[in-house]
Amino acid sequence: PWPTNLNVTHLFNNNFSGITYKAIHVWSPTLGQYVAICSTGVSITDYNTSDTANSATKIAPFQAFWVKVNADGNFNVNNSNRSTSNSGLQVFMKKSPNYVRLNLFDQDSAFDQIVLYPTDQGKIDLINEGEDAYKLYSMDWAVPTFAIENGADLLSIKAFNSEDEIIYARIRIESFKTNNTHNIYLNSSQLEDDYEVYVLEVLNGDTIEHNLRERGFSFKTKASLSDPNLPEIYNYTLKIIKKNN
Repeated sequence: PWPTNLNVTHLFNNNFSGITYKAIHVWSPTLGQYVAICSTGVSITDYNTSDTANSATKIAPFQAFWVKVNADGNFNVNNSNRSTSNSGLQVFMKKSPNYVRLNLFDQDSAFDQIVLYPTDQGKIDLINEGEDAYKLYSMDWAVPTFAIENGADLLSIKAFNSEDEIIYARIRIESFKTNNTHNIYLNSSQLEDDYEVYVLEVLNGDTIEHNLRERGFSFKTKASLSDPNLPEIYNYTLKIIKKNN
């Protein structure tokens, strides 16, 4: 344990040289989920009981966090990473990008979130080093899992190329709950008007496009689990359109 808060931005600046995966995962007891924070400043938003958005930008004493490395090396926490401030840093970047921030709530108000955002070098079909963050499963079966599929990987945060006019991404929801309504909402306040976001649903062979700017998308989980030891998996396609100005 450390005697003061750790500043996440200092950890990125001082400890991530030579580490290709630049993200931190912090457990949120409020959500019962791991909150991902990328070095780009894009993070999963932690919602408290009053539905106020907070970002995990300080790590408290005794708070564990995860990093991912692919080779042996050193990760040092020292005095330069300490902070005596309790206020969170609201923005890591010089300017905020467009966020396709999607919130998933079940009917019991259990919550998870994914974020997609445009960057100069982002590729929707590859892992973007320093810009993407993996999904870590919650330790609480009662909260849903919301993730972006990228081959065999599941992501919480995904970058795509800002020049692409149409983006398709496969999204995945996992839930142990049966006969439970789940809702997906777009936080449009963080997305400029030149982007439209749709959830594509296939019903009886027809594809229905649900515009998330107009209303949320809802679905009901199955009446029973295929395997009582595993969550049921629900897949949809996300379509992001960049309109010509």
